[in-house]
Amino acid sequence: MDRPARERSEPRRKIRVGTVRRRHVIYVEGYDPRGADGYYNLFRRACDGFRRKWSVSLALQPLEVDSEDFAHWLVDVRASNWQVATYYDFLRLERFIRSDMTGSMARYLPRSLGWIVGDHLSGAQIRIFCASPRFSLHLLYFQLLLLVWLALPAMIGLMVVHAIADYLGLPLTAGVVTSLLAATVSLLALRPVADRLGVIQITSC
Repeated sequence: MDRPARERSEPRRKIRVGTVRRRHVIYVEGYDPRGADGYYNLFRRACDGFRRKWSVSLALQPLEVDSEDFAHWLVDVRASNWQVATYYDFLRLERFIRSDMTGSMARYLPRSLGWIVGDHLSGAQIRIFCASPRFSLHLLYFQLLLLVWLALPAMIGLMVVHAIADYLGLPLTAGVVTSLLAATVSLLALRPVADRLGVIQITSC
């Protein structure tokens, strides 16, 4: 069947390339204590890779911190037949995230263990694995690191009790108190290692 005369008579619309010349992005950071500086460095490295891969001219302006709440940077990308200037507003949440991550261990540990137990008992971990095995393994990795962080001080405490009972002959009460003290000191001493491995950040998130 032939097309209607009106449809035949109408010229086809041409798709215009590069009509967007300016963009304004408001970026909300994730649970990451690096803040505006860290994200800007990530963005800069991504721009370097993008520039090497594509035949474009890319100009990234320096990071400017406007206030405790916002920072921004500008990027201008040009090619042979288009150009786009983008203004990136960065919502700064790092002071809240850092405050949360440096909170007391008495608050952090029960909350983190509750997350692990809750995920496994509720079946959430299995559902996450079915949806994305790679992300599930990512979570399991940090959960295991947290459990190792807790297990090492517990083992040190038991070793102290054993040493006091077998070699020093002190009363059981003194052994328990000393072992608890040793376990607590070991837990706090290992905290910078856990922080450097991302355990506190991911489990807090």
